[in-house]
Amino acid sequence: MFVLHKWLGQFCPSIARARLSKHSTDTTVRATVSGLDAFVDAANNEVGSLPYSVRSGIISSTVKTCTNRQMEPPIWARQDSARRRYVREMFSRVAPRYDLLNSLLSFQLHHYWRRRVVRMLRLAPDARVLDLCTGTGDLAIALARHLGPAGEVVALDFCEPMLRIGRAKAQRRGLNHTIWLQADALQLPFTDAQFDAATMAFGLRNLIDKPAALHEIYRVLKSGGKLAILELTRPQRAPVTWLYDLYALHILPRVGKRLSQADAYLYLPMSIRHYEDRATIAEYMKEAGFANVYYRDLTFGVVCVHMGVKQ
Repeated sequence: MFVLHKWLGQFCPSIARARLSKHSTDTTVRATVSGLDAFVDAANNEVGSLPYSVRSGIISSTVKTCTNRQMEPPIWARQDSARRRYVREMFSRVAPRYDLLNSLLSFQLHHYWRRRVVRMLRLAPDARVLDLCTGTGDLAIALARHLGPAGEVVALDFCEPMLRIGRAKAQRRGLNHTIWLQADALQLPFTDAQFDAATMAFGLRNLIDKPAALHEIYRVLKSGGKLAILELTRPQRAPVTWLYDLYALHILPRVGKRLSQADAYLYLPMSIRHYEDRATIAEYMKEAGFANVYYRDLTFGVVCVHMGVKQ
């Protein structure tokens, strides 16, 4: 029970308290945890193969009685301010080791994926590009290198610790044609038709209103402006799916726990599982007004690139 309480105290921001009470020879767990039943159901239904250190604290516990019946889904399945707050706090905590874990857990492939996105955009040297959810700025830096000093890259994120790292990396590389801005992707601080292209790498999955974000991107793009979204996805075909689940649900959380924040690297695979499918994201883009929408899997479907054009 202490494992459960400690872990949920980190992961679920709405936890209030948990206590044990004895009834004859049975020990029953009574928990005042908003969303606990939903969380356990999600664990049972979706992640029966979670690492033992997590599974033993959640699934093996007899957590079935909850005094708060206003249940909430687990944080990765929510689309509200609580998830937004959690995501910002999580990235603030993992920022110092974010680049290290990115390279380690992707086997350096994240650099290749970003370079593919840059090539797919076919940008003019003087293009003005907006990189949303830039994080520590790897895609913004790749774009700035590709464009050269004639172009401009605006790197935007709502997490200042991540931006700080990205800004420092750009300065070390002499990329003075990059602008680093703390702002919300759902409320972009730009007038209409400002950019020739927009990009987003590993950020759309974490936004609480994806259609609204796509409408905002459409608004700030010029006519003919291009959008490229790079996102982590679950492979669709066996045996790659089996290997991916083994890695994502067993290895990744263990490595994340040792080198960074345990909850962040459980949230990662679970948020991927709850991310909309490829066709749904394409439909969101079309509904926002984008034309010539298509998507392409990379590396056996571990990531997917969605492309569209503002007409």
